[in-house]
Amino acid sequence: MVRHMHREIEKLLDRILSVADIVQLRLKQSIAAVVERDRRAAEEIIRGDAEIDQLEVDIEEECLKVLALYQPVALDLRVVIAALKMNNDIERIGDLVSNIAERAVTIADSGVDEVPLNLVLIAEKVEKMLAGSIRALMTRDVEMAREVCKEDAEIDRLHAEGYGIISEKIAKFPTNVSVYLEALSISRYLERIADIATNLAEDVIYLVEGQIVRHRQV
Repeated sequence: MVRHMHREIEKLLDRILSVADIVQLRLKQSIAAVVERDRRAAEEIIRGDAEIDQLEVDIEEECLKVLALYQPVALDLRVVIAALKMNNDIERIGDLVSNIAERAVTIADSGVDEVPLNLVLIAEKVEKMLAGSIRALMTRDVEMAREVCKEDAEIDRLHAEGYGIISEKIAKFPTNVSVYLEALSISRYLERIADIATNLAEDVIYLVEGQIVRHRQV
């Protein structure tokens, strides 16, 4: 019975990792859609959000089945609890990626060539954080998880700088204000994704060490 439970738990984690890989790819594609003004690609990402939502529901149901059938305790219970939270966090990232794609559609339709924030730099750093949290989950690497947590402050700083950049651009080119505000929204979504990637990394620490490190220096 215990061996079968462990197999089911590992299958849960594998499914979560598979969804995380999909979300990670779509994040990259959504930023490419912004940069390339690719309306069609952005719309495809938006349509794909329903798939992520359904996968999240399916995995949650599997987690609840494991809890009901096997009544895990100690480490096994901790793993299932972490899996439930990670599953929800990854779905939230999927929603934010869809939001970025929606902004990409608006920018593509605007006819404005310039997006006045270094969104590519921010996105690259956020993608690195998300990839790091996923690798940390795959390998149960606590040190990698801690490194991901340390990167969050840099994303916050870059996002905060964006407000000043946007204010200057609006003053110079007021007719482009709608595009500038869309760019700022994308920056905010990326900042939120970084926060969730940090949450995932904190969940890895909880999974391995049993420590809840939210609101603490890790």
